[in-house]
Amino acid sequence: MRNDILVNKFRPLPRDYEPNSLVSVTSDIPKEHLDPNHKIMIVDHVLTAFNKMRNDIKKQGFDIEIDSGYRSFEYQVNLLNQALEEKGEDAYKTLAIPGTSEHQTGLAIDFCITTNNIYNDDIKGDEPETIWVHAHAPIYGFILRLPKDKVDITGFNYEPWHLRYVGSELACYLTTYNLTLEEYHQEKTLLTRAPHS
Repeated sequence: MRNDILVNKFRPLPRDYEPNSLVSVTSDIPKEHLDPNHKIMIVDHVLTAFNKMRNDIKKQGFDIEIDSGYRSFEYQVNLLNQALEEKGEDAYKTLAIPGTSEHQTGLAIDFCITTNNIYNDDIKGDEPETIWVHAHAPIYGFILRLPKDKVDITGFNYEPWHLRYVGSELACYLTTYNLTLEEYHQEKTLLTRAPHS
């Protein structure tokens, strides 16, 4: 699968799609904060990139971990059903319909903050750890996938914890020009359809 694949409400993945090269994520997150029936996994080169970023943020006195990575279609069904019970229709603002979640690609992660051994998954955009991650993520190939000012384009609420791996060249391009993956793919489509002189 290409790192720049677009997955959203209009471009779903097949129900049985599972990425190649999934690896387990070792974690120091306290077990009570994790689903005992769901092992955290991610595509191998995404984990390598995340670990480089994590090593560098540690030098700033912070720490982050992956607390959600690959999710199968079936696992997304379970998450959505649970959220619908708890939040009703509002669940659709924060959880993707199965098949339309980037987590199924194995290229998306949700990170948590674990500085001073305190687990925090209620990530805010103005926390020093989050500010550092958002500023430096493109160097490691990640973008903030659901930015605050692009809700009408992505169709999802702002999620400061949700990163998507696209490779460092594309991540820097998207960040520099303040583009979402939707806008990038639209731009690519327009360029390929443009008449050649």
